[in-house]
Amino acid sequence: MQHNFTSLKSPQTRSRSTPRPAQTGSCPTSGPAETTSRSAPISAQPGGEAIHETPGDSVSIRSAKPPARSDKKRLVEKWMADSREQGIQQAVIIGGGPGGLAAAIALAKKNFDVTVIELRADENGQKPLHARPHQISLRQTSLDSLQELGAYNEVIAKSGFVEKESVLKVDETSTQVEKKTPEAVSVRRDGMYIHPGMLDTDSVSQVRISDVEKALYSEAQKLGVKVQAGHVAELRKSGESYSVSSHQAKLADNHVEKVGDSKDYGIPDIVIVADGAGSPTRQALGIGVKEESESKFYLGGHIQKSLGPQTVKVAKREGEQFTRHIMGTGHQRYDATWVSVEITPEEAKLSPRERTDLLAKKAQYIFPDQTVTSQDVGWGAGQLTTVQNRRAERTTAGDNVVLFGDSAGTGSVWVGGGLNLALTTHLKALEHLVDSLKTTRTGKARPLQVYDKTIQWATSRWHKAGADQLKSN
Repeated sequence: MQHNFTSLKSPQTRSRSTPRPAQTGSCPTSGPAETTSRSAPISAQPGGEAIHETPGDSVSIRSAKPPARSDKKRLVEKWMADSREQGIQQAVIIGGGPGGLAAAIALAKKNFDVTVIELRADENGQKPLHARPHQISLRQTSLDSLQELGAYNEVIAKSGFVEKESVLKVDETSTQVEKKTPEAVSVRRDGMYIHPGMLDTDSVSQVRISDVEKALYSEAQKLGVKVQAGHVAELRKSGESYSVSSHQAKLADNHVEKVGDSKDYGIPDIVIVADGAGSPTRQALGIGVKEESESKFYLGGHIQKSLGPQTVKVAKREGEQFTRHIMGTGHQRYDATWVSVEITPEEAKLSPRERTDLLAKKAQYIFPDQTVTSQDVGWGAGQLTTVQNRRAERTTAGDNVVLFGDSAGTGSVWVGGGLNLALTTHLKALEHLVDSLKTTRTGKARPLQVYDKTIQWATSRWHKAGADQLKSN
């Protein structure tokens, strides 16, 4: 709902003879005498005039002289605070992965009533299922964001990292001590290129996605975020806005089947679509995607061997036309390594069993001193993933829907895109958007446009970074 006015809280009851400044729905200024009713609540009326609604005596309010400069400043600050209080209040987030939960926490801290709709659910259908064991590299900026969200300590504890002091030489005579998490170790071997993380090269700590989700979920619960697990969301256009409902559902053979009751959320003030790279909600909204790279095919799975807290990236030339990229992400705490192997379009046609054998064979480059067999491949065996840098043609819909995280644009697997981008640029853009929507007096179009441009720019930059690194091989 667009607010073209704001109301001021009523001052304390005072003597009829006590003069006070006139109150209006715009920034207070001196003006002619006004007559109004004395009461506690104030409602804003069309045209911006604030009127006391409780019946009672009328009092004449005259301003003998303009308020002092300090009084003007105080009244303006009060008016701004009241504007924020009257802003948007209800948020619905579609998707309860790490991006959606991070957005939920950020909005809950801004006093939003937040509901998260998540399809994945535990066996009782009461809580979201956080079981993905992928290990990824989080950059220092992402870790900083987790600290702001309140989830950092739990993530670091589960990751097994201990902050260590490092001494930085500032000049010839002084040093500076700072605390930071360890960096990933990168190695170079003969005949193969092995690269560290990029964009923030001082940055990388290995975490498991399920651990990040659990830590964010725990913090969201503390803040009163409601999570509707085992439900699928549906949007309906209503004027310039979208209403939201959810239906109890389950996944059956990669197909969503509605199985129970529905719940209506009306028209939320803001709807955040964070349901992943495939984003069925984005597709339902009719938002297309721009392809910013060729499609590449990857096999991924847990190898039951420890790489330790490091990421190893290998570029192996095979023939004249193909360079195979292989990445292993280890962990301080878990004795398993997530391995991703790029394959050719022809290899993508192999059977699941043959793909598992191929993954084990190519994972040998990550463990040159150990033997890797198909029996070492755990979760993810035989899975095929198509990776392509894509971004949504637009990241807003109507005047209350925005795309967030992978729904707005997929990140390069080679530079650890998705989650890092959601926790940093996307999250800051979302916070700026809701702050702008709360205080704007000129409509929602401009804040939504700024959000869209910010997300588009950040995603394109990330894609270019990934492409440049691959070309350097």
